[in-house]
Amino acid sequence: YNGHAHGVEMTRRYHSAAIVPDGTPEPVSDHDRDLYYEPTTWPGASVPHAWLGKRSPGPLVSTLDVAGKGKVRLFTGHGGEAWRQAAEHVAKKRGVDVEVTAIGPYLDYEDTYGDWYRRRGVGDDGCVLVRPDQIVGWRSSALPADPVAALDQVTDSLLGWI
Repeated sequence: YNGHAHGVEMTRRYHSAAIVPDGTPEPVSDHDRDLYYEPTTWPGASVPHAWLGKRSPGPLVSTLDVAGKGKVRLFTGHGGEAWRQAAEHVAKKRGVDVEVTAIGPYLDYEDTYGDWYRRRGVGDDGCVLVRPDQIVGWRSSALPADPVAALDQVTDSLLGWI
């Protein structure tokens, strides 16, 4: 039957020059990876689904609705404001539009059910960079001393410029 092997249908992970590793090992599953989907933001994986909402009443949106759409998306949380400046720098220097979405109370979106918090794999001030094809291209567990330099180098690597 279709739909009975979510691992096969939803787990996409690969290694490529268009992926910047973060130094963590590929997640290992205790379950049959063909049957069970285990969401992760490990670089090379598909961005996981999580419901996001706004403080004002309205429909929920998925991280899958926010990411992609032909743009690079950088997800961050509280303490990750410097990622916006880094994204603006990359946009001006490289001509690559990197849109930033902050997830958390009183930010761009709120993590309605706490799913993003459990799946993101980074701290509040870290980031998850998602390519236009909804594949995680890179992540940073925390805000580095120089986020502009970090994002600049990552962008160069993702685009094959270094």
